[in-house]
Amino acid sequence: MKGIPNIQFDPSDLSQDQAMTNWSEVFKWMHDARPIERPDRPFSSKANSWIVDSLVVSQGRYDLQVTAVDESQVPFETRNFLFCWVVKSGTSHVLHDGRVRSVGPNTYCIFDNARAFHAISTDTEFMCAVVPHSTISYDPLRHPANFQLDVRSRHGKALSENLGQIISEAPGMRRPDAVKAAQAHYDLLIDLLRQPEDALQPEFSQRDRLRAQLDELLLQPDFQFDDMMTMHELSRASLIQILDLPVSLETYVRTRRLDYAFRSLAFGPDNPERLGKIAHHSGFASESEFIQACEAQFDFHPQIVLGKLASAKSLLTAPQAPLWDRWYMDETDA
Repeated sequence: MKGIPNIQFDPSDLSQDQAMTNWSEVFKWMHDARPIERPDRPFSSKANSWIVDSLVVSQGRYDLQVTAVDESQVPFETRNFLFCWVVKSGTSHVLHDGRVRSVGPNTYCIFDNARAFHAISTDTEFMCAVVPHSTISYDPLRHPANFQLDVRSRHGKALSENLGQIISEAPGMRRPDAVKAAQAHYDLLIDLLRQPEDALQPEFSQRDRLRAQLDELLLQPDFQFDDMMTMHELSRASLIQILDLPVSLETYVRTRRLDYAFRSLAFGPDNPERLGKIAHHSGFASESEFIQACEAQFDFHPQIVLGKLASAKSLLTAPQAPLWDRWYMDETDA
């Protein structure tokens, strides 16, 4: 009995230009994937995909690339599906339905591909699933445009573990098993869609509120953690415990500053003179400190992503984004 169809992309035997061109061709049925050349190293995106009944699952790696779905250029019938995405490492910044989301490890994200979608990814290890609307009775007019589920939550854990299981079993899977495997994932998504919409929204705990405040304060170059301790009359140990940061405070502050800077780089105009302003708005003491941090974190100079999503910025609608997610909009208008 035949196995299920498998498509692999590995650039190791191709020239740089051919690898980047072929990568774009692989995904053109779904979205516009535009790799960004990095002068210091070869293109390294790769993917391994399987067609599991009507479900397409993949695992792989994004190098540095911009991904876009333009509603005016892509017919609805070729994008009426959900793009379900689990990031294992790295970070992607996604502009979808008027909101910017930073997608990192420990989240199972779902985006309706029928709506405008723009993303910029760097060194991102991922697994994903392409789910046709019809298989789970998804209605763009009735259901949320996107979901961001913690993989430790009930739905996030079940979906991410099931997707990982399907991908691990796919190489030896036969067609009858593929039907059952796909339906198991569909059933989990159907259960998610049955939840009341307000139940799918995150609850803002004390930790969330303090993290949001920290995210705003750290954008100030003279930020001192002691200021938060005084503000809330808490010791350093107590405040750190409530924040429950996934990394050390110093690492969190540095990576969040880079996170905001990265968005501003991508969504603003392609003007090298903006680097100093971006550094200041992101909480760095100087442009050189910002460049050094960016090269250490991403292994490329920040100028390489300047303006890569400038045309998508007009899709942002400020009232839909949290304050700490749209701080940079005034800066990019300057």
